[in-house]
Amino acid sequence: MTKVDELVPHPVKEQLPGVDFCVNSNPSWLEAIILGFQHYLVMLGTLVIIARVIVPQMGGGNAEKAQVVQTLLFVAGINTLLQTWFLSPLSAVPLVTLVGLGLYTNGFPLLAECVEVGLPELIILIFLSQYIPHMWKTKRPIIDRFAVVLSVGIVWAYAALLTAAGAYKNRPASTQFSCRVDRSGLVSGASWIKVPYPFQWGQPNVGAGDAFVMMAAALVALIESTGAFIAAARFGSATHVPSSVLSRGVGWLGVSLLLDGLWGTGSGSTVSV
Repeated sequence: MTKVDELVPHPVKEQLPGVDFCVNSNPSWLEAIILGFQHYLVMLGTLVIIARVIVPQMGGGNAEKAQVVQTLLFVAGINTLLQTWFLSPLSAVPLVTLVGLGLYTNGFPLLAECVEVGLPELIILIFLSQYIPHMWKTKRPIIDRFAVVLSVGIVWAYAALLTAAGAYKNRPASTQFSCRVDRSGLVSGASWIKVPYPFQWGQPNVGAGDAFVMMAAALVALIESTGAFIAAARFGSATHVPSSVLSRGVGWLGVSLLLDGLWGTGSGSTVSV
């Protein structure tokens, strides 16, 4: 006789429609690497926005932007390993349209700075993830599962073609900076080998006002991450999340915030699904 409090995951076919993997499902190594790279691309766009907003306010240039992006990627990788080793793997749900909506107000206005590149990316992403699966039935959901990788590759090749063809030669400098693929300055400003280390920006200064501000930001991240844990479990196995798992996830989120402060990323960490 099964205990009342024993939570048994439902089979994949009995879950919500559109779910590819449950918590107990293991994709192949190749598929896991491609999905991880796709999530990396989504996260990279967020990190570039953070560096672009914060670093100029501190008087930094392209080299400092590249260092901040490198530090953010390094610490995010450590945090991801800690979460997957000591928490649990998150489920994969092909709702790529919902990814990054928290940064909508910061990221979406950048589309208007280069409509000829940003608008096709948005249209192709929505078309591949939301319409192609209903129009073209396949045994494996390849196109909608890897919609971000496909759309970014197509639009980047399109933008590189426009740059090589000289479409922006007589355009304003701001337009060239937003549309050309060789004007960001991050690649040229980045060093070949860079290993971020704690306190790389100097000795930290701690103030009571700054501490309370960060506590408020950490509380917001705590609420957001708790909801993400519950949503991931709901999509992945349709079972309730035990309080021990939630507390463990929140605890490692605190460790992630500590690592962010030690390495000086300029921002905190949260869960991305």
